[in-house]
Amino acid sequence: MEFVNREEGLAFLEKLYKEEAFQFVVLYGRRRVGKTQLVKEFIEGKPAIYFLANSISESEQLKNLGREVGEFFNDPMKWGQS
Repeated sequence: MEFVNREEGLAFLEKLYKEEAFQFVVLYGRRRVGKTQLVKEFIEGKPAIYFLANSISESEQLKNLGREVGEFFNDPMKWGQS
């Protein structure tokens, strides 16, 4: 997907990222308008975990998320993975 006309959103996320305080941002909108690509562009080159949930069971979701977190911190045992 081409990244077009999202400079304002990207600048907004960058501004929040540079602040000292904790930030929680919710992205919402119609389907297929570039929300996922905006997040991927924003986290590029930053220490980040990108996890996209899908329609599998909650326990599988948690296992997959734990695996991603373990890989990020290079500590699979810490997150219950062996």
